[in-house]
Amino acid sequence: MGPEGNTYVRFVGATSDGWLLCSVMSEKSGVVAYNLKDNSQCFIDLHPDSPRLITLDGIVYATIKGKLQQFDSAAKAFKDVDLPTPANTTWVRIHDASTAARKIITASDGAVYVLDSGAAPRKIWDLPLRGGKIVGLDQQDRVIGIRGQDYFVASPMTTTIQPIQMTQDAPPVGIHFIRLDPSGGVTGGPSMGQTLFRFDPNRNLHQNTPQVVDGNGEVYDGHWIDGKFYFVSYSGGNLSVWDPNQPWDQWNNTNPKRLAQYNTPELHSLIRPQGGLTIGPGGKLYSGWSASYGQPSGGISEYTIATGQTRAWSSDLIAPEISIGSVIGDDKSIYGVTSNSFNGLTRPAKPIQFFVFDPQSEKIIFKQELQGVSGEPKVIRIPNTGNIWIATNLGLLKFNRERMELSPAMSWPSPIQPTAVDCRDARDSHAWFAVGNYIVQLDDGDAPLLKTMLTTPQGIQSLAAGEKEIYFTQGTWLWTMPR
Repeated sequence: MGPEGNTYVRFVGATSDGWLLCSVMSEKSGVVAYNLKDNSQCFIDLHPDSPRLITLDGIVYATIKGKLQQFDSAAKAFKDVDLPTPANTTWVRIHDASTAARKIITASDGAVYVLDSGAAPRKIWDLPLRGGKIVGLDQQDRVIGIRGQDYFVASPMTTTIQPIQMTQDAPPVGIHFIRLDPSGGVTGGPSMGQTLFRFDPNRNLHQNTPQVVDGNGEVYDGHWIDGKFYFVSYSGGNLSVWDPNQPWDQWNNTNPKRLAQYNTPELHSLIRPQGGLTIGPGGKLYSGWSASYGQPSGGISEYTIATGQTRAWSSDLIAPEISIGSVIGDDKSIYGVTSNSFNGLTRPAKPIQFFVFDPQSEKIIFKQELQGVSGEPKVIRIPNTGNIWIATNLGLLKFNRERMELSPAMSWPSPIQPTAVDCRDARDSHAWFAVGNYIVQLDDGDAPLLKTMLTTPQGIQSLAAGEKEIYFTQGTWLWTMPR
């Protein structure tokens, strides 16, 4: 549908005079107007907008360049809406809950209005929901909305909301990542939904948080530091911190608290922390990212806990049209690999590069192509030895920091033939890798050794290693096994 290279058709609309409209992205963003009568089509270039389309009574509405417009069949273009507007404002967005007789519309002053047929607009709401949304009105004009896993019902023009958990017994969802909890058990997040969980059978702890940041997406990774959990999340490019020993107040950005947001142009529009979160030189926090939709790039972010200072560097430091994959840090450098994963784009794969980045000089001090490597390699640092290893589909590569060179690959134990390595963790002089349906242990030292610890019928998505046990996930299941 429309220009080649696009990977999304997310919204459709239909007019009463026979036009099917499709909102497309990301190579070329805009709307395809398809004539159902003669099978002709044209592309309306609205870059960078790929607007939500809402059909009411045969008219298709869309927000374009921050302004509500409607499709004009004769002109094959969008025009200003033919609706009465409050004084000194313009219409910005029409809500999904609108009907032909009763439209719910946000104006340029940020307020929400009801527009009943034949009546003047009535203001009903001006409280920002920051990632939430209004889903409807009842007959008394009470506003029904959702925010994360909570819903609310509020009177018009209220100044506060009282969120209510949608379900007391939520269905299980896929587990996106886990990290060892220093008090026992694991901390992690789901594959869809801005929440975190903590689980420890020994403490009878089974905690699932409300929404942790404004907006949609999910948490990708986190680290416990001094009793607080620092975490990075998609799609706003957020770095945040949660203190479970303090009262929950995400609404006021108190706990969890957003520390940095990297989705701005000056910070290279970073939105997906696919490379995870690591602790690097000076105890600072670093992440590897891909950039916003339609941009074939990524970057590395840095955050200083003591001062709140943040920086980011574009992946162009390493190679053009590449993003950043797995990263790991030590007291001197950041070690990482590039990635061919972008948001909304599919480009021909480029060779994966291993790199060493010095944040102090802001330079790449080592770079080498990983020949024959595909997928998303993972970089790991062994705590007791300090050695840096790269886990690839071909095996493990060791990086010698003194000589600045990579060793030949150490093959995975037979019969493992992975296409990718999904996850990794390290403790003491050991590291553990989920390689397809296997858990493999690396014993690091003068004579490194790889051995298979577990074979399962189902693939493993994430793992975390404790002093006596290993936790791993398969879909919605969390398992434990002795080390």
